[in-house]
Parts: sequence; C-alpha cells; structure tokens
Amino acid sequence: MNQPSHIPVWLLAVPERPFRRAWLVPAVVVTGIVIAQLFGIVIPILFLVLLTTVAAAGALGGLFSGTIAGLLMAATILYFWSQGVGPEPLTGNLLRATFGSTVAVAAGIYLGLMRERISILIAELEERQRALEVMNSELANRVSERTSELQHVSEQLRDSQDRLLRVARRWIETEEMERRNLARELHNDIAQGLT
Repeated sequence: MNQPSHIPVWLLAVPERPFRRAWLVPAVVVTGIVIAQLFGIVIPILFLVLLTTVAAAGALGGLFSGTIAGLLMAATILYFWSQGVGPEPLTGNLLRATFGSTVAVAAGIYLGLMRERISILIAELEERQRALEVMNSELANRVSERTSELQHVSEQLRDSQDRLLRVARRWIETEEMERRNLARELHNDIAQGLT
C-alpha cells in the first residue's frame, strides 16, 4: 500500500469508531487542572502535554473530537490568562493567549480533518481491494473454464487425429489390396493371352 511518508503507520491502523470520544481525555485533563487551581494546588501546567492530548484526540477521534479538544484547550488557555496563571510565553498577554488558543483549535481541526481524510482513503482502498479480489476470482474462474474448454477441444482433436489415422491406414490397405488385385488380374490376363 502506498502511503504518504508523513503519516505514521500506527495511525492508519487505528480504527476511528472507538475513539469518537477521544475529546474526553483533554476534557478530563482540563477539569483536573481547573479543580486543582480552585483548591490552590499548584500544578505545573504543561501546555505541551495538553496540546498533545488535543492532537491525539484529533488524530484518533476525527474532526469532531479534534474540534472539541481544540476548543477545550483554547478555553483552558483563556481561563489561565484571565487568572494570570500559566507560562508567560503562552498566557502572558491577551495576544499570546489568543494565538495559543487559535493554534490549539487549528491543530485539533487540522488533525481531525486529516484523520477523516485518511479514514476515507482507507475505506476506498479496502473497497478497491474487495473489487480486485472479486475480479481476481472472476479471472480465475474464466481461466479454469477456458482451460477445461481447451482440454475438451484437445481431446476432440486427438480423437479426430486417431480417426484420421485409422481412415488413412484403411485407405492405404485398400489401395494396396486394389493394386494386388489389379496386378493379379493383369498377370492372369497376360498369362491367359500368352497361353
């Protein structure tokens, strides 16, 4: 199977249906971070890990999961910006928070769309493979039929050759007998004429 080099093989093998709710992973992570923040527990916020969960949700779950996960990530970034918490490069000001949110949503949507396209391509490949198997089966049946027809014709040809050989032998034997009879008659006629 020809596959683009930038798509991991494991991703092509992952079925989409079990991961329809993959967006729940970033939702649980966001909920845990927000609850910890409310209780004053300081958790180092690893936005890269959160963005990875968004990417995984999009890549494994499709467009819907990727979009929901991206929106959850965007909401988390904007929440932490409003609370004044989080890494300075991401939530330092409104422009950075907006950019980070946009990247999160775009990553979720893009990876979700890629998953959808890959799923469509895989379905098309499977359909073509099934059609090819049907065509191969039909071709094998035709070859089998033609082979049996050729064997039947070959047997008929052998029978015809045998009959032709028998007829030719009989003809030669008949011709020889006629020559002998003719020679005998000529011999007898000449001998009678001489006597």
